[in-house]
Amino acid sequence: MYIRKIAAVVISVGIILSSVTAAFAQDISDLQMTADKLNKIGVIAGDGNGNYNLSGSLKRTEAATFITKLMGKDTYVNENKDSLANTVFSDVKKTDWFAPYVGFCYINDIIDGYDGKFGTKDNLTEQAFLVMILKLLKYTGAEDIKWNDNVFYTAYEVGLVTDQLYLTKKRDDGSAYTRGQAATVMYRALNTKLKGQNITLLQSLIESGAIKRDVAISAGILVDTVETKIQEISSVNGRKIIVKFNETINSIDENNIRIYEEDNVNNNLAVSIKSHSGTQIEIETNTQLPNKVYKVEIVNVEDLEGNISGKLTGTFTGYTLVAVESDLFKISKVEQIGSNEIYTYFTQPINENVEFAPYYEIYQNGELYADGDYLTISFAGEKNVASIISKGKSFSANKEYTLKISGKLVGAYGTYLGDGDGDSFSFIGKDMLASSLTLEKITVLNGKSIQLDFNRQIHYLRAEQVYSYSVTNSKKHPIEVEKAELISDRVSNGKSVVLTLKTAFDVKETYNIMINCIQDSTKQFAIEETQYTFSGYYTMPEKLAIKSVKVIDSGTVSVTFNKPIDYNTGSSIFNYQIRNMSDKIGRTPGKVKFTSADQTSVQLFLKKDDYLVDNTPFEIEVLGSMKDYSGANLGNPITQSVFVSKAIDTELKIIDAKIVGKDTVKVTFNREISNELANLKPQNYGIEYYENGKLYKKVPIAITYFDDKTLVFRFDNMILSNEYVFSYGVIMDYAGNIITGRDKDKVIITQGE
Repeated sequence: MYIRKIAAVVISVGIILSSVTAAFAQDISDLQMTADKLNKIGVIAGDGNGNYNLSGSLKRTEAATFITKLMGKDTYVNENKDSLANTVFSDVKKTDWFAPYVGFCYINDIIDGYDGKFGTKDNLTEQAFLVMILKLLKYTGAEDIKWNDNVFYTAYEVGLVTDQLYLTKKRDDGSAYTRGQAATVMYRALNTKLKGQNITLLQSLIESGAIKRDVAISAGILVDTVETKIQEISSVNGRKIIVKFNETINSIDENNIRIYEEDNVNNNLAVSIKSHSGTQIEIETNTQLPNKVYKVEIVNVEDLEGNISGKLTGTFTGYTLVAVESDLFKISKVEQIGSNEIYTYFTQPINENVEFAPYYEIYQNGELYADGDYLTISFAGEKNVASIISKGKSFSANKEYTLKISGKLVGAYGTYLGDGDGDSFSFIGKDMLASSLTLEKITVLNGKSIQLDFNRQIHYLRAEQVYSYSVTNSKKHPIEVEKAELISDRVSNGKSVVLTLKTAFDVKETYNIMINCIQDSTKQFAIEETQYTFSGYYTMPEKLAIKSVKVIDSGTVSVTFNKPIDYNTGSSIFNYQIRNMSDKIGRTPGKVKFTSADQTSVQLFLKKDDYLVDNTPFEIEVLGSMKDYSGANLGNPITQSVFVSKAIDTELKIIDAKIVGKDTVKVTFNREISNELANLKPQNYGIEYYENGKLYKKVPIAITYFDDKTLVFRFDNMILSNEYVFSYGVIMDYAGNIITGRDKDKVIITQGE
């Protein structure tokens, strides 16, 4: 606090109170209180009874002691008093109590003597003491402390003295300078910031450990309701962190922030404060390493009470892309895969609606980077992934980008993105090669067929034109391409083309294939007039065989082959026979489903009358019209016998009914159901709920058969606070069997997260 000068008051009745003439005059009780506070932190000492001789003149020996303690060096002096007590001054005895303090001040050029003496009995002038205090506050240049010139002016500007007379005062006036005046100046100095720094002398002493923080608070010198601490550090993205404090922060300088790898202190991140609001600051860094632990050090944080912190520390882990998981329709994550291309993953499946470019915008550091006119959107080969290509622009390394997608986007469930509010996702740009279409692999399937595997989905138009390819042998003799077929099954996912040639390969020969022109599915990338070499060597293909047969339950059988089979013939129910060994009658399954991505396994779904029974042998026959993945016919049927010891009857059940968007419910079954029209009749389903004690029922206004275990229903005006119960009348399973719904099949609809 600043000590206010008390003006003399003249009483009208003629009694004149003593006027206060000294520059630091103040109420005796206030001065005593100031001295008591300084005593509690160890700066001045009294006689043990509260007597500090405040009216006594300040001795040079006392000034040396005060300054040493105010520097926080009292402990150091006491630990080294034997050496420090040996001074160069003839009037300072080694046994004098002040000797080590004088020695310390002399060694550190704080105070000097004259004529070989220190002047142990001499008083110190006000100007000399102010110079010592100003030096302690880092005011050392002639522009601040020039003797008999600007010392008093600087002391006033800094706040050590308050009388405006000091603005013009140049020299000492010859009056005695008291211990009380020195105490006042030292008290003010403690709460004065060091020159060029955002930290007070008191805070520097607390930070160095010379004064304990709790002692300064109990002494009443430091008023700090809450000790400033870092409460939390979170990584927002690869170039941004949020630091939260436990109290409101008044100011902070980014130069006082250091961020470095915890296991390598020399690897620092660049720091820039982007915003400061209340208890938190947003800091931009250069790119963080995923999963790397970083340490944050912050000094000189100022709170609302004006207190300046010491070193505050905390740690955080470098940003790792975490996909959003939700039952609702949202952006799950964004990944950059090329210099101008990103993959956007959604939490729900998408359809052709995703390719409507006007729904998309990309921002760079808050500024529009590209809108729909400069973006190309397409499927990326997965049911929930879209490719977004920026036309003519590349993403810059270490720049923050935000993808924003309109809430008008409708997914495969019929739900709007973000329930109509849209969604956004940020990512950090990287230095990457431009996206391109490349041929990754050439495989000789048999004597006349090769498979071309690309890194991206291929546009069918050019891919299936035989003139898009030219094949020659080592002698440059052309080999006619008879057929080109784009393979869009589970294995290739639209990234493979099979070429059938008119002439068989020579296993000892080397061949060349020229791709004249082929485009990816987005028509953004192409391979043109590029030649590749491959060997004609191939092994005789392994004959297609049944590897295993497994009974899933009484109505489902799994068949695994020794190699991939053709999708079309493998999906046909007419290429399978299930034969009960007791009657030898062949039975066709109701439905066939591929169950492995490599197309080596299928499940056969039986009609109710053909269900397997316990302790019965049966035979699986695969007819000769079955083809393997290369297109080669099986020729002769293959069979395998199995003994059923226990056939479990798996009942159809609803395992989940969940709200996945506004008025939209996704229902998941434990077994496959049919996509026949019978399962898509609205009157076959309903939700029940109570409102004002009365039971109501609604039927869906729309039904979507999403996959073989999932139906999506749209209802009219569902209120989230209501509890809804879902039920069905009849369901047709995958094999065409009819299952009637019962009360126990009803389920409570839950809210998606």
